[in-house]
Amino acid sequence: MARGGSHYDHFRRGFFFFGHHGFGHDNDDCGHGHDGFAHRGDCEGQFKSVGSMTTTRAFHTATLLNDGHVLIAGGSVDGTENLLSSAELFNPSTKSFALTTGSLQEPLASHTATLLLNGKVLINGGDNGVDTVADCELYDPTSQTFSFTGSMTTPRVLGTATLFVHGPLRGEVLVTGGYDDTGNILNSAELYDPSSENFTATIGSMSVERSQHTATLLPNGKVLIAGGIDNDADSLASAELFDPVTQTFTPTGSMNTARGIHTANLLGNGDVLVAGGIVVTAGTPGPVLASAEIYHNGVFYPADTMHDSREDFTATTMLDGSVLTAGGIDDNGVVLSSADEFERGHFEKSDAMNDARWFHTATLLLNSKLQGAVLVTGGLDETGDAALSSAEIFIGDND
Repeated sequence: MARGGSHYDHFRRGFFFFGHHGFGHDNDDCGHGHDGFAHRGDCEGQFKSVGSMTTTRAFHTATLLNDGHVLIAGGSVDGTENLLSSAELFNPSTKSFALTTGSLQEPLASHTATLLLNGKVLINGGDNGVDTVADCELYDPTSQTFSFTGSMTTPRVLGTATLFVHGPLRGEVLVTGGYDDTGNILNSAELYDPSSENFTATIGSMSVERSQHTATLLPNGKVLIAGGIDNDADSLASAELFDPVTQTFTPTGSMNTARGIHTANLLGNGDVLVAGGIVVTAGTPGPVLASAEIYHNGVFYPADTMHDSREDFTATTMLDGSVLTAGGIDDNGVVLSSADEFERGHFEKSDAMNDARWFHTATLLLNSKLQGAVLVTGGLDETGDAALSSAEIFIGDND
């Protein structure tokens, strides 16, 4: 299923970089002392190094397992099509990384990884360096091995995967949008059933094709689909809701700003925080965004603004309900080490990471002595031409 180059060609030719004006490193307003911690002033929380992964990785996944370890899988070793099939585990007790017993069945990047209710991890789609794939794999934490499971009905990369934890589809995974193996952006969706290990198309499709959008499980069991990029290379303001009862999508209120490559996090009160991303019109890049919005009862409301514009960053909901936004690249093409915490309706400047990074991962740690900390791994460095092996943890003021 060759398609004339993978999505990495788009990364390198500026489709996802969207014409940034060169790379740089941001300044850290929170100075670091010799102990590796911040002398913070007005800054929140602190980052500390926890060593390095066994190899450099970007476009990889990091998934918290039930025993508190974190599964790191696949990615690119250098930001090109030099992709990895290896996987490793972060041990929070020793703060170290070790290779898993088995590797992925094929090298993958820009895939999704979803912890299932049975404790296994569904590795879904992605790019193998030649094609966008429909293949999917299961990671078994008992044997530390990967095996093929049912394939998707359509190859996908840069889509979403959302686990249902209650309701009629409890335990199943909703997969939406993304690019197929011809470079077409999809409006279709499908469901993975772990009991049969099969994918089936949903009854309805999204109202518009979307890639680099977000999908957020709401307390009422529905899934909020927001923004993204369509086949006209326009960023989208529209949003819709997936109903697990009818397996159909219906429009909901639109965002105030069209955006793709943004983040969306469920807040403790049931609202959704949407932040950052980029505006694109007919393939022409507009601004990288610092703005944020709150989705409440079907309406998006403007929210506080981040201290930096960001795309290709991470946003992690922490135990106290705050959201940590970290890294990414800003409107001037500067790769960021900075971070913010969204709490009580405002973004507060946090300590900066030790390394500027984008296309990294950030994972909330649970069931371990690092309970409540956030593990940050890998990503591309400030040059955009090399991936990182470094890792660090964020410890909030309340941890």
